[in-house]
Amino acid sequence: MSSRRSEHRQRLLDHAAYYRAGLQELGVNFWNSPSPGLPIVLGDKEKCYRVWSHRWEQGYFTVMVWSPAVATGRELIRTSVTALHTRDQIGLFLAALA
Repeated sequence: MSSRRSEHRQRLLDHAAYYRAGLQELGVNFWNSPSPGLPIVLGDKEKCYRVWSHRWEQGYFTVMVWSPAVATGRELIRTSVTALHTRDQIGLFLAALA
C-alpha cells in the first residue's frame, strides 16, 4: 500500500474512533459498530424523523432507516465519517446531536 493510501486509511480510522468515542460520551446507541458508517439508533419512527430533519436543516446529510428495512423499534439514522472530514466538523456534528 502506498504511503498516501496508508495515511488516508489511518486518518479514516482515527476519525471513526473519534466519532465513536463522541457518540459513546453522548450515550448514543450505535450498536458498537466498528465501521466508519455508524447508525444512530433512535428506536422510534417519529423521533428518527425529527432528528434527521433537524440535522438536514443544519446542513448535515444523514439517511433515515425504518421498517421494513429494520425491525420496528430499531429505527435509526445512518451517519458516516470520511478521511476528508476534519475533527472540527465531526465535533460540530456531535454538538448538534447533543
